[in-house]
Amino acid sequence: MIWPNLCIDNFFQEPDKVVTFANSLEYFKPEPSNYPGKRTKHIHEIDHRFFEFTCLKILSLLYPNDYKNLRWNALQTFQKIPANLKYNGWIHTDSDHEFTSIIYLSKFLNCGTSIYHSKNTYGYITNEKIKNEYFKYNDPKLYSKTAKAKEENNNPFEETIKFNSRYNRLILFDGSSYHASNVFNHNNSKEERLTLITFFNTVERIDGLNLKKPLTTMRRIN
Repeated sequence: MIWPNLCIDNFFQEPDKVVTFANSLEYFKPEPSNYPGKRTKHIHEIDHRFFEFTCLKILSLLYPNDYKNLRWNALQTFQKIPANLKYNGWIHTDSDHEFTSIIYLSKFLNCGTSIYHSKNTYGYITNEKIKNEYFKYNDPKLYSKTAKAKEENNNPFEETIKFNSRYNRLILFDGSSYHASNVFNHNNSKEERLTLITFFNTVERIDGLNLKKPLTTMRRIN
């Protein structure tokens, strides 16, 4: 891992306006169904100024002196996950991306994200086909098979960090980190967990000079 875990409260100065913006957008089920709930189209296609502003604000947490001099590539989307989704919380990685940022935009306290380590020498993600089938159909006929599959996937890991879902809180973690969303239970099944997710794919300096990674630099100091 080369990117640190971060947890920053009060990320947006006016988070209520961001929520209003998020609720004005259309949400779609994924194809393939490899995550729960629904997401918007990529935000750079909807409002590029908001996308750029948010990404630069995130990058300033890692590179406060250089964030204006960076060239970067990222994908951003709002996501809504319904309450009481029985078998949410599958441990996985975002290994196709450098690092992931999640901003919690719902005022529910117990639906954050946990980071995990493998109990063995390496982790192994399994049963993704069953997970995707469940997220797509949420059919009670699939519950027994899904419960067993999720247990097989999650058992080799242990929770090491738990980020609670404080309103307007940002968390950031390395794309290779094993993680899972905490199951969102609520007595009103119509409630939804709203987040803004940003996947950063590349980050480099505009002038071509070497951009040192925070954790890599720290580990070289002996």
